[in-house]
Amino acid sequence: MLIQTFSGRKEIKASEGESVWKERFREVSGESIMSNYDTFRINSMMSSLAQAMLTTTVLAILSVGALAVIDGSMSIGALIATMALVWRVLSPLQGAFLSISKFQQTFKSMKQINQLMKIPVERSDFNTNLAVKGLKGFIKLDRVSFRYGADQNPALLGVTFNIKPGELVAIAGYTGSGKSTLLKIIAGMYTPQGGAIFLDNIDMRQLNVMELRRSIAYVPQDTKMFYGTIAQNMRLANGLATDENLHTAATKAGVLDEILALPDGFNTRLTENATDKFPPGFLRSISIARAFVSNSNIVLFDEPGASLDYDSDTRFMNQLKALKGHCTMVMVSHRPSHIRLADKVILMNQGAIQFAGTADEAISILMEE
Repeated sequence: MLIQTFSGRKEIKASEGESVWKERFREVSGESIMSNYDTFRINSMMSSLAQAMLTTTVLAILSVGALAVIDGSMSIGALIATMALVWRVLSPLQGAFLSISKFQQTFKSMKQINQLMKIPVERSDFNTNLAVKGLKGFIKLDRVSFRYGADQNPALLGVTFNIKPGELVAIAGYTGSGKSTLLKIIAGMYTPQGGAIFLDNIDMRQLNVMELRRSIAYVPQDTKMFYGTIAQNMRLANGLATDENLHTAATKAGVLDEILALPDGFNTRLTENATDKFPPGFLRSISIARAFVSNSNIVLFDEPGASLDYDSDTRFMNQLKALKGHCTMVMVSHRPSHIRLADKVILMNQGAIQFAGTADEAISILMEE
C-alpha cells in the first residue's frame, strides 16, 4: 500500500482521489494495527501463562520438598539441590514456550521462501535451447493465440502474417485489440498458448529466451528510467557498449545533441527528482536510444509517439526513414503520420487481424470506423 501510494501519488492527485485513497489507507492501516494487536495479545498471554506455570511448579516442588524435610525423608541440602536442578530445567522451557510465536513466524517465512524457490523458471532446458546468432529479421506468425487467464477472452486469436527482413510493419487498432500483446509475444515476453512464431524459420520456442531478448530491441510503451546515469540506463541492454556505441545509438534516436548539451552529458544522473525536470519527449528518446544500443536487426516499438513533442516526433520519423531497409521494425502506433511510413499495416480487432495491406487502405478503414 505504501509503495502504491508513493509511486502513484501524481495519479491520485490528478484524479482527485485523495479522499478515496485515504479511506483505503485507513482500512489497510486498521487491519495491520489489529493484526499487530492480536499478536501482542497472544504473546502477552503466552508470557503470563509461562510465568504462572513456572511459579506454580516451583511452589509445588518447594511445598512437597518442605514436607519431605519435615518428615525426615529428605535433607535440606537435597531440597536445595532439587530446587536448583528444577530451576535450570524450567528456565529454558519457559524461554522455549515464549518463543512459540517466533517459531511460527520463522516457519511461515521458510514456507514462503520455499514456495518462491519452487516457482518454475521461464525455461528449464537452457542447455537444449539453440543459440541466437545473427538474426536476419524474418518473422513469421502462424495462428498465434494467447489469453491472460482461463476466465478471460483471448487477447490474440489465430494471428497469422509474415514480416520480411528490412520491412517496417505498423500494427494499429483500437484499445484492447491486442496490439501490445502481439508485440510482447514477438519480443519473447509471453509464450503463446496456440500457434508458433518463427524467427529466420526457427521456432522461437527452440531459442534461448535470454539470448533472444538480447537480439531483439524492444521499446515499451511506458518510459522507465532507473536510478543512475544516462550512460548506465542506455547500457542496460548491452553492458559492454562503448562510449562510441552510446553516441551512435543516441544519434539514431535523435537525442545526442540534447544529451551533450547537459552539464554532465552522458554522466547526468537520472534520479526520481531529476527525471521530473526533463521533458517526457527527452526521456522517451533515451528509451529509444537504449534499444538501439543492442545493435539488433529486429526493433519493436510500442507507441513510440507517446509523450513526444512535435520536434522529437519529427526526428523520430526521420530516423525511421533512415533505418528502413537496414533492420526489421514492428511498430504499434495510432498516428497516421507513423502508419504512412510503414511498408505494410496490420489492423487488429478483438485479438484478430481485421486487415493487412497498404498504409492508405488501413488509414481509410480507421477513418471510416
